[in-house]
Amino acid sequence: MVLSQFKADCCQPTRMREALVISRTLWLRYAGRVRAIGVAAAMDIGEQTQGGGTVAAHAAAEPGHRGQAAGRLVAQFLVVLALAAAIAVALLGWARSGLPGLEAPDRYFYDLRHVWLARSPATARPELAVVSLTDRSIAGYPAIQPIDRGLLARLVTELTVGGARVIGLDLRFDRATEPAKDAALAAAIRAAGGRVVVGVIDARSGAPENALAFQREFLALAGNPRTGHLYFDRKKQGFGQPDLAVRFIARRTGNSAEVQTSFGEALLEAFGATVHDVGQSVVAKNGEVGPHIAWLAPKAADGSDTFTRIEVPPSAAGSATEPLIPKPLQAVLADRIVIVGGAFQDFDRHLTPFSAWDGARMTAAEVHAHITAQLKDGRRLTGLEWRQEAVLLGAIAFVGLVLGYRRRMQGGLGDYALLTIILVLVGGAAFSLYGVILPSDTMFYAALASIVIGHNGLRWTRSILRGRMPRVR
Repeated sequence: MVLSQFKADCCQPTRMREALVISRTLWLRYAGRVRAIGVAAAMDIGEQTQGGGTVAAHAAAEPGHRGQAAGRLVAQFLVVLALAAAIAVALLGWARSGLPGLEAPDRYFYDLRHVWLARSPATARPELAVVSLTDRSIAGYPAIQPIDRGLLARLVTELTVGGARVIGLDLRFDRATEPAKDAALAAAIRAAGGRVVVGVIDARSGAPENALAFQREFLALAGNPRTGHLYFDRKKQGFGQPDLAVRFIARRTGNSAEVQTSFGEALLEAFGATVHDVGQSVVAKNGEVGPHIAWLAPKAADGSDTFTRIEVPPSAAGSATEPLIPKPLQAVLADRIVIVGGAFQDFDRHLTPFSAWDGARMTAAEVHAHITAQLKDGRRLTGLEWRQEAVLLGAIAFVGLVLGYRRRMQGGLGDYALLTIILVLVGGAAFSLYGVILPSDTMFYAALASIVIGHNGLRWTRSILRGRMPRVR
């Protein structure tokens, strides 16, 4: 009875499969050990044998073993190279598709490079200054926006008499205020004799046609002074939140209905300085934008502000006897490009790369000062073309695959940390020394993916061949 029950159990399919698995496991384990013992024994016998036949056979076989080893090495190299290329192509496709997941690290490291590595001039820029109208400056006036045109007329006249070489009005003139004050400002601009550059808007702002029509009328009344648009470029909205930080100079659109000369270009043309080419348009991961702004550090090397900034002090609306800017400060502004703009708490302020450090927003006039200085100097920041980025990602992936495979018994976290530190240092050096912006996002993902694949690839292959679920460790 016991024998018959045993036979019945063994004949069940489940029992039979379990027995086969146990037998196969034991065979693989012990047969491998037996083969290893046999090979070792054969090698010992071959080494100890003094007969000419065994030694000669071993010597004849050695070149063959070398050829097999070289062939295996070439095959491994080609496999790793193919995997690295696949990782690079996959990351390039992901990045160019605009899908979420890549923008955040790229913006973060881009901003930190400016916070820590932006260039500092030796002293404050001698050709540029910013005159700010703040909440305190207009405390005695009935309205904040538009800024009182009578106040602006007095300011333009004082700067002209004080010897400012170029006066840039980073303000919008798209609506009427008091007719007498509008006329006074237009007269002051005409009296400046071509030294005033007026910032303008066009259809890109979404302003109604009547606003653009008043802007044309005001410019005609002011004698048609030199103008430049006030726009910056931002990346378009993708799948994630839109990027509100200012990082790019507005590119030329080629649309005849839009103003093509920027405010900074117009300032330099009025100043008589050469406007340098600072790079072509950038094909960003979610849209085309203009060249990168090569920001200067907020402080010069001697500790002074990079751009001289003067706040218009408070004044009563009816007081016309005292100058808006004290005489000593007017002398500081002589023979400079003076950008006049608002510096209000909650209006016309922008996020920049420096906001990543302290969250502060920069006034539009200060942003235009950075752009104007860059156009004058010819400084540029360049990214990588897709071919260059593909080669860089392939090289990183190749190193990561080899590193992950060679150190697969020690774990991959330390290797990834080491490779990340190296990439951060290389990216910082490229930015600081050559003005090259390496793609932080795809670089770090290439390092992570390649190390994980190199660390687990052999086990994954064995698991898949055995019909098991691969696991990451």
